[in-house]
Amino acid sequence: MDTKQDNIRTTFETTTKFLDDNRAIWSDKPPFVDAVTRVKAGIDAIDTASDAQQKPTTYDRGGR
Repeated sequence: MDTKQDNIRTTFETTTKFLDDNRAIWSDKPPFVDAVTRVKAGIDAIDTASDAQQKPTTYDRGGR
């Protein structure tokens, strides 16, 4: 990820932490609960894609 993408991801994560800290306010509103769940799934997908992108690659020299 580049800096801009990382900053956006951090903003999502900070927002969901704030929402988790204030869950009592919104937990009885099913549409909002669904939205928060989808955002968290999106953050997980971003992390998974980022991890895969950042793994080092190896080069097979063909038995040399």
